[in-house]
Amino acid sequence: MADFEGKLAKCKDEEERKSLSKNLRDNHAQRSEEYVINPKNYRRFLFDPPIAEIIGVICKSHINEYNLARLPSKWGPLHGYEKFGKVRVRLLAALLRLADACDLSHKRVKEVLITVYDIPDKYAESIPHIEGALVITGVMVRGQYIVVQAAPRNKQQNTWVKFLADMLKEDFLSVKPILEDKKSNGIAIPYKEVKLEILETEQ
Repeated sequence: MADFEGKLAKCKDEEERKSLSKNLRDNHAQRSEEYVINPKNYRRFLFDPPIAEIIGVICKSHINEYNLARLPSKWGPLHGYEKFGKVRVRLLAALLRLADACDLSHKRVKEVLITVYDIPDKYAESIPHIEGALVITGVMVRGQYIVVQAAPRNKQQNTWVKFLADMLKEDFLSVKPILEDKKSNGIAIPYKEVKLEILETEQ
């Protein structure tokens, strides 16, 4: 979602900035693929074209809107990497989507950006994502459950936390059948569901 070309700095007003920011977010998966398969970038990463192509596809498909069933379960063998066999591309895409969705806690929020961009006033749609994340203490695996731990201090924060946990549940359900496909993957990843765990806080 980075503005590599510096377009945000050239916006003439806040409305144009908001529109461009939304466009960057809405298209970040496709932009990620385009970035990875660009020769000047993949050469810098020391990727060969076949590796760049497959990483690009995995990046493009990490968002919930992309139907992972469109991907082959395995891809390859890749030219130059035949000895490694086929790549489990659908499983990797599912794991990236789940890992991305699990990045919910306070560690992902850059509080300085909240002040610089005056987010509460100018980007109201971001408030649940930011304020909710600030009271999520962590996301962890406990047995067969993905557990979201949070310490909301009031009803509003509790609403935001539940909103984010529900988003994670939605992403999890979109990849669950793929994670359970032992025949295609060679392994089954046995997560059952996402749970929200509210921690007590000192008032």
